[in-house]
Amino acid sequence: MTTSEPFPVSAKRRDPGQVLLSAARWRWYEWLAWLAALAFFFLVPTRLALLTEIVTLGLLALSIDLVLGYAGIVTLGQGAFFGLGAYARASRPNGAAAVFL
Repeated sequence: MTTSEPFPVSAKRRDPGQVLLSAARWRWYEWLAWLAALAFFFLVPTRLALLTEIVTLGLLALSIDLVLGYAGIVTLGQGAFFGLGAYARASRPNGAAAVFL
């Protein structure tokens, strides 16, 4: 049985755009996480420094995890810029204006 089509006619093909759109929809637990973060912002404004530090370290860990997981390489760029930012923040007094490097 030779046909010019690589797949049988009965095999249904899905549009790649529709596959991506269905995978990009938010699920209920994703909405819940964002609502909890927003509620934390308004309900506990005295702990925003802690929330900022948690988000910053989480983004650093996520970026390193992505680079190690997908590329399999160890990069020191993120650590260097993270350390430079920490040094710049710690080297100025609390009331000083921000210095852009």
